[in-house]
Amino acid sequence: MGRMAEYYMTEDGRRRRIVRRIPHTMFAEVTVAAATSGQSFNSGDLEHAMSEPFEIHRLYFNVTTLDSGAIPQADPNIGKREFVKVTVELTGGSKKMTHSAHRLSDFGSADSRVWDWEEPLVLDRSEGFSITADNSLAASAAAGGVRVEASFYGYLLVLGDFE
Repeated sequence: MGRMAEYYMTEDGRRRRIVRRIPHTMFAEVTVAAATSGQSFNSGDLEHAMSEPFEIHRLYFNVTTLDSGAIPQADPNIGKREFVKVTVELTGGSKKMTHSAHRLSDFGSADSRVWDWEEPLVLDRSEGFSITADNSLAASAAAGGVRVEASFYGYLLVLGDFE
């Protein structure tokens, strides 16, 4: 986990003490057909809609190959992460978090599959992410394509009075 701040700065520059952190996650998934680029995750799944700010410390990606009936294959196929790329953009300010599409295998080690952030990112209400995925696997390797999952882990911030 990254640094844990004592205060939260509001948009108007005032400080509020963080009195509690409640574990929270934001999850989204998308199925990407074989040899397909630019498949977008559902933006509603990646928008923070709660009143408390969401302090994000890590992003976890997973990929599962699907057979022709869209049934997950028993093998987690961790090696196939090399054939799936994603682009991550912060919405609200339209800031790219990846300069271009990156292989899922670039996010963390093969064992962890986690992108840990030394400095947490805080989302306010109506902010979120836009993620697109590319699958370069041939249909022979994943007849039903792949399911790409993204999970953002962190805390909802319960704030005290202004200081």
